[in-house]
Order: sequence, then C-alpha cells, then structure tokens
Amino acid sequence: MWKTACAVLMLLLTTAASAAEKDATVKLYKDVLVRLRRHPGDRTATLLLRPPAARIRPAHHAAMDDIVALLRDAADGKPNNFNVAYNYYRAVWNRYLYFGAEADSAAAFKLLNKAAKLTQPSSYQRAQCAYEYAENALAMKQEKESALRRIRWLLARQKSALAKKEKDAAALPPDENRDADIERLRLSIPELTDSIPQLQQQIGKWRDLAIERFIAARRAAMTKGRYAARSAFILGDLYFEKAENRKAKTCLREALDLDTPHGYITNQAYDRVGLVLLAEGNVEGAEAMLESAGSVKPDDDIRSFGFAHRLARALIESGTYNAPVAYLSRAVELADEGVEALNPDLVYALALGYTEMGNSRSAIMYWKRYLDMHDANEAQRRKAKEIVERLAIPGKEQKGR
Repeated sequence: MWKTACAVLMLLLTTAASAAEKDATVKLYKDVLVRLRRHPGDRTATLLLRPPAARIRPAHHAAMDDIVALLRDAADGKPNNFNVAYNYYRAVWNRYLYFGAEADSAAAFKLLNKAAKLTQPSSYQRAQCAYEYAENALAMKQEKESALRRIRWLLARQKSALAKKEKDAAALPPDENRDADIERLRLSIPELTDSIPQLQQQIGKWRDLAIERFIAARRAAMTKGRYAARSAFILGDLYFEKAENRKAKTCLREALDLDTPHGYITNQAYDRVGLVLLAEGNVEGAEAMLESAGSVKPDDDIRSFGFAHRLARALIESGTYNAPVAYLSRAVELADEGVEALNPDLVYALALGYTEMGNSRSAIMYWKRYLDMHDANEAQRRKAKEIVERLAIPGKEQKGR
C-alpha cells in the first residue's frame, strides 16, 4: 500500500513538473531567470516579462518569485549598481501587476526611488525613473477607479435584488431562509456604500501624486520626445479631471507641440482641449478642435484617428450633430477598411448622433452593430436595446437620448 501511494505521488509530481515545463509563461520566466543569473543587471531581460497568457497558476507565481528572490540577493550584493536595482524594482512591480499583492506595489515604489538615487541628477536614467514613478502612480489611480466602478455596479445590483426580494416577500408567508437572505442583502449595502468615499480619497491621492511626479519627470531633462509629449498630455488630462482648466489647456497644447506629426497623442489632446472648451461653454472652439482631429492623416500603424470620440459624443449630447457625426462616420469607415482600430465607443457615439438627428434607419443600424460587439459596455448595451425598441415604434423615432 505504502509503495503504491509513493508511486502515485511520484506520478502526480512528474505530471505537474511536465505541465509546468510545457507552460509558455513558466518557460518565459525560467528563461529570464537564466539570463539574470548570468547578468543580474541585464535590463533587456526584465523587459521580456509578460503576464500569464491564460489562467494564473501557482507555477507562474513560483517562477516569478524565483526572479524576485534572485534580484533581491543581487541588489544586496551590489547596492550601488543602478541596473541591478532597477531590475529588482521592475520584477517586484511586474509581480504586483500580474498577481495583485498590495505589499508589492508599496515595495516597488520604494525600490524605484532607491534606484533613482543611484543616478546622476540630469541623466536619462533619472528622467526615466521619474517618468516610471508617475506612470505607476497613474496605474494605481486607474486601478482604484476600476475598483470604484465594480463597487458601484455591485451596489446597484444588491439594491435591485433587495427591492425584488422585499416585494416578493410582501406577498408571501414568512420564511426564515428568505428573511435571512433579505437581511444579508440589507447589511451588505451599507458596507459597500461606506467603501466608496475611501476609494474616492485614494483616487484623489494617486492623482495628485501622479501630477507631482509627471511635473518632476518633465523637469528631469524630458523636454522633447514621446515621454515629454505623453507627460504633458497626462498632466493636462489630470488637471482637467480636477477642473483646473487653465493648467489643463496649457499642458494639452504643449503636448500637441511636442508630439510627432500624426502621433498617437495628437487626437487625444485635441479631444481633451475640446472637452475643456466645451466645459467652459465655448462650443465653437470645441468644434474647431474636433475639426482639427478630423484633419489628422489616418495611420494604420498608429491607428489613432478615432481618439477624439469623447469630444464628438459630448458635442452630440450638447446639441451639435453634423460635425461630430461626420467625424465619427469617417472613423468607423476607416476602421471597416482596416486602417484604424474600431472602438465600441465610436459606434455608440455614432448611433447616438443619428438618433439625435432623427435618422432612425442609420441609428438602428449602428445601435444593432454596437449590440453585436462583444466588448460593448453593459450599461450602454441596455440603453442601446431600449433605444432600438423605442425607435421601432412608429411615432417614437425622434430624440433617443
């Protein structure tokens, strides 16, 4: 019996080892580990790291842990080597991105600061560290925003379920299990509600830190090139979020000056400048920004022609239709030709534009197309279904918003 059990255990271990060897992610991490054993300061090695391609498995985490452990020891052995310190930071940050341990995010920020202190004040390495710190703060902000959206979605779902159960319970005799379920739902709602202000506070904290660090990155010799253009654009976007419109416009116009001709920042910057102008009540200026976005030459590598779709939709929602619909139609047409990427929001905004213009035939066509897109937003999908149903009723074809 004992020998049989040992044989079965060995078979299971062998099978698991064989599966790990065949796993592309495990193989990649082991290849990176081999390279780092030879040269722990090889920064091209950590650039090869990617998140698990499929479902995360313990073997993925273990292989990444091996990389982190190796670089931790290397950093301890070479405390003044920037490349080793930088690789250690990258490994810890990637482990956080791939597997989500909060402790890794805090550790990564500290390690990046430590690596930056090993560089010369005006060096490219110092500028790169400043820029990455800013980008990571932005990523943390976006993660908290995603968590906030999930909480709000769950809160709405719980409230809806509670209302339904309470309505059903009112017409039925008492039931202990049902009443316990209702009480559980009632208790969950305040817990979810209380978590919202905390997340909002964290979002504000990370946004302010991102602003501070992008300003630092621009000071650190990043006065030209894609890093400078992106830093200026993100700063403008963050200032717009804070309703600091003057600073937002200054940074966004700087991004337009810094970006390469037809670069991927350009139409995003036109979009945000237009949104700022629209928020100030300058509809004519916002239309001019959309016109500028529409004049950018499409590029099948950059695929950024349709990046001004937020401005187009905002103009539609403010009562301006012709220019936004023309821009969105061109963007969708280019996507159909394979020149540009097709964003579901493009199709949604175009359907909304045709609906507001009273063109029911085109509106229904694009609403249905939006509903067929697998990555369409669920809340917008429900709205699209409602509008299609309404447009299908004679006499209800006007104004679907």
